[in-house]
Amino acid sequence: MIKKLFEQIKNIPLWAVPLYGVVVLIISYTFEYGFGYLPCQLCVWQRFPWFGIAIIGSIILIYPHTAKYLLKFCVLIMIISLGLAVFNTGIEYGFWAGLDGCSSNTELVTQTSALLNSLENEAIIRCDEPVWTLFGISMAGYNALLSLDALILFYLMDKK
Repeated sequence: MIKKLFEQIKNIPLWAVPLYGVVVLIISYTFEYGFGYLPCQLCVWQRFPWFGIAIIGSIILIYPHTAKYLLKFCVLIMIISLGLAVFNTGIEYGFWAGLDGCSSNTELVTQTSALLNSLENEAIIRCDEPVWTLFGISMAGYNALLSLDALILFYLMDKK
């Protein structure tokens, strides 16, 4: 049964590569601009690999003979995406500390004017507090699952 599944995955058309990246980006921007969930800095960084997948996938569509090489690059990009997502998820669930200024461990502002200036000029979106969850899984957690899925998919597509 698993062998049959792998054979079916190998037959997925190449247009699935850019489509995967575009769909993930549409979902993330819909959450941001449609529903008002502002991303933290790590969440913004997690979008970059998906832009890469959309662009490289488009190149694969234009030049299908490059698929064998570019799918390997897509696998590498998804490894990076998975790493970013797991790192962010670990911060959200308290497994490790976040980046400076991205979590609750920010430095204490001692001057009132500096605090007011900071609050007026930028919104602070913390990486250690998920802004949305479904079934106890944050957006970063879902990004990790999607990144793992895409990693496996692109790897198997490359093996055809």
